[in-house]
Amino acid sequence: MIFNRLLPYLTMLLIFFGFEIINSVPTWLYAVILILLIWVFLVVSKLLGLKTIIRLRQIHFLIIPLAFIFSAALLAIFIKNALLRHGLFIFTGVSVGLFLETLFVYIYGHENYRAGSLEGVSKIINLVTCYFFFSGIYGLSIMVGLPLWIIIIMALAAIIIIGYEFLWINKIPNKAKWLSLIIINLILLELFIAVNFLPTGIYVDGFILTVAYYAMANIISNHLAGKLKKSALLWYLIISILMLLLVLFTAQWT
Repeated sequence: MIFNRLLPYLTMLLIFFGFEIINSVPTWLYAVILILLIWVFLVVSKLLGLKTIIRLRQIHFLIIPLAFIFSAALLAIFIKNALLRHGLFIFTGVSVGLFLETLFVYIYGHENYRAGSLEGVSKIINLVTCYFFFSGIYGLSIMVGLPLWIIIIMALAAIIIIGYEFLWINKIPNKAKWLSLIIINLILLELFIAVNFLPTGIYVDGFILTVAYYAMANIISNHLAGKLKKSALLWYLIISILMLLLVLFTAQWT
């Protein structure tokens, strides 16, 4: 019990120092990321129980931190500013640690658990993962020059993972979940290809896709849950449009 209590904090430190090692010795990237992913897998398995993970009942609690770490590592490759890189390392460690801490309280200290806390943390991490993934994938396209078909496959994989997790967090039934996922995939994939040809940087491109994902996923999930009202629909659309306009007007076009 005491060891389980320390796991979120140990994970937080391990992720931070792991990313710092990558920053100092870039050739260790794959080895360190693999170690971090295995560690998080073991931590979540320890908290939930390995049998539960194997039966896929709680596989989502595993995918959320793993996808987040992987997306952060992908984005870190293209961040040139040292201060921003260190900030990303701290943010990644703290976010995963917070997720595991909330998961621990949910499992072992349910009397202290605040309803909706785990869902709230998961939604934030899911949205940030979306931004990290798309910005990183655009980096592979623009800075590395990977062929478009490879980029499209990577984007599709990211959309499926992120979209499925979001719909699961919102407790959408399986039948509606798959139909919604297909709609999200088609729209975001088309938008991804279109944005790829804009003369903007990877951070702006990633932000455009993230805002579109945020609006679309929330509208669909609220509609399926029977909670979508006209005011909520207008709120998501207005906020998304304003954020896009703000970023596009302040972005550097090349």
